[in-house]
Amino acid sequence: AGLPPLNPKNKGMLNCDLRLESDWVGWFGSLINLGCLAGALSGGKVCDLIGKKMGMASSFLFYIVGWLCLALAPKGESITEYNQANVLVYLTASRLLVGFAIGIVCCSVSNYQTEIATTEIRGAIGTVFQLAITVGLVAAYGIGTVLKDWRMMAYIMVATSALGFVLTFILVETPTYYILKGDKPNALISQRKLRTGDSDHAGAVGALEKEHSAGDQDGGSGGGMGALCTGNAPKALAIGVGLMFVQQLSGINAVMFYCGSILQSVYPDPTTANLFAVGIQIMQVIITAISAPLMDKAGRIPILLFALVGLTISSAVLAAYY
Repeated sequence: AGLPPLNPKNKGMLNCDLRLESDWVGWFGSLINLGCLAGALSGGKVCDLIGKKMGMASSFLFYIVGWLCLALAPKGESITEYNQANVLVYLTASRLLVGFAIGIVCCSVSNYQTEIATTEIRGAIGTVFQLAITVGLVAAYGIGTVLKDWRMMAYIMVATSALGFVLTFILVETPTYYILKGDKPNALISQRKLRTGDSDHAGAVGALEKEHSAGDQDGGSGGGMGALCTGNAPKALAIGVGLMFVQQLSGINAVMFYCGSILQSVYPDPTTANLFAVGIQIMQVIITAISAPLMDKAGRIPILLFALVGLTISSAVLAAYY
C-alpha cells in the first residue's frame, strides 16, 4: 500500500522490518545528533545543579526510555500507511532521547574525570572516555553481527542502561561540586575517598576553595556562560570548539553510523561487510589504547597533528575510491 515491501531476505534489518522509506533511514541516523545538541547544551547546567554523579544517573534514565521506544515499535507485518506514523513517532522519540542522553554523558563524564584526576594523569584518564566509546562500538557491531535482530539489540541496551544506572551510585561525587555548593565537609569526605591516605586532603580542598573564590572575584560566578567571557576562557573556547568542528566535519559519525553499508559497496554480502566493520571498530580500540599512555608523555599537539595527517590521507583515499 505504498510502503516498501517486506523482504524475507532482509528480516531482522530495522529499515526493512519497519518498512521505512530510504529518506527516513537517513533521518533515523541523523536525529540522534539533534538530541545530542540539546543534551550537550543543557548537560552542563544539569551537572552544576545536581552534580556529575547524578547527571550520569539521569542520562541512563533517558537511555532506558529511548531504547524502550525503539524496542516497542510496531512489527512490520502489522504496519500499514495508516499506522506508519506511529512507527515514526516511536523512532523519533527513541533517537532524540538517546541522543539527549549522549549529550549529558559527554558533559558529565568528561567533567567528572577532569575533576577527580590528578594533573599528571589527566590526559590518560580523559582518553579512557574515548576508549570506552570505541569498545562500545565494537560490542554493538559484534553483537549485532551475531544476533541479526535489532529489536533484541534494543532490549540489550535497555538492560545495560539499567545496570549502568545502578552502578553509577557506587561513584563518589567530586570535591569540586561540593565546593561550588559551599559544602566543604562533604568536599573533604569526597577527597579522602578519591585519594590515598598519605595525600594532603585538606590542602587539595583548600586549593579548590581558593580557586572558586578567585573565580567569583573575577566575575565568573563559579561557572556558567559568563565564565566563558573572562580571562583566557574565550581563547580556550575557540580552540576547543575549533577542534570539535574539525572532528565532526571529518565525517567520522557518517562512517561509524553507516560503516556496514559503506563496506557493502565492496563486499555485497552483509555478513562479510559487517565483519570488516567490526575489524574497523577493533582498530579504533587498539589505536585509542595506544594513545592513552602517550597523551601525557608525547603531548597533545604532536599526537593531534599525527592523527590529522592520517585522517587527511585516509579521507582522500576513500573519496578517490568512490
